[in-house]
Amino acid sequence: MKNIKHIIFDCDGVIVDSEILASKIAVEMLQPSGYKLSVAEHTRNFSGLKEHEILSQIEKNHGVSIPEDFMKNFVVAMRKAFVEELQAIDGMVNLIRGLDLPKSVVSNSLKEDVVRNTTKVGVLEEFEGRIFAADMVEHPKPAPDLYLFALEKNGLNKDEAIVIEDSVPGVTAARAAGLYTIGFLGASHIFEGHKEKLLAAGAKDIAKNAIDLQEKLSSLTQA
Repeated sequence: MKNIKHIIFDCDGVIVDSEILASKIAVEMLQPSGYKLSVAEHTRNFSGLKEHEILSQIEKNHGVSIPEDFMKNFVVAMRKAFVEELQAIDGMVNLIRGLDLPKSVVSNSLKEDVVRNTTKVGVLEEFEGRIFAADMVEHPKPAPDLYLFALEKNGLNKDEAIVIEDSVPGVTAARAAGLYTIGFLGASHIFEGHKEKLLAAGAKDIAKNAIDLQEKLSSLTQA
């Protein structure tokens, strides 16, 4: 690809291995209310969605009444787990630090959470001033708004950036914004059949891990 000037990373499930932690906490907290899905099933159904969307679907489709204080307690538990347990996905820190091109994060998390998580794994400085989060637009992923916002703020055309995404909503958003998107399978929460779902959502290529992603980025940015 010619004229690639920028690499855009999702955060959860691409840079940090957070999706599996969030799923474990959600399932554990919902079980007393009658929630029956396993961690794997929960992750398969809801990866990449905002928490309020997940809870709405659980109430509607699984007959579970969500406690009023669930979100408050969930956020506290999740942030504690992230401080104590969060790790970068294997190989991603070195990949990010080794890229010569400028790079951004476009995440469906809140900006404060993205800052905290990228700080935790030691890559915040690689994205300083180029973090774009769900609370910065009215309609986050799967709408294209957040990616379009990032392009505008970075002064980029859609053919000048490559996106790395691990979820169907993320790939959907990036492709709706007209961006070349690589689906990433390197996180702990990835399940059988996820590759096919990302391709169906519009991913142009698939990277199974950080090594594979590095090779694909090198090929694309040098073409």
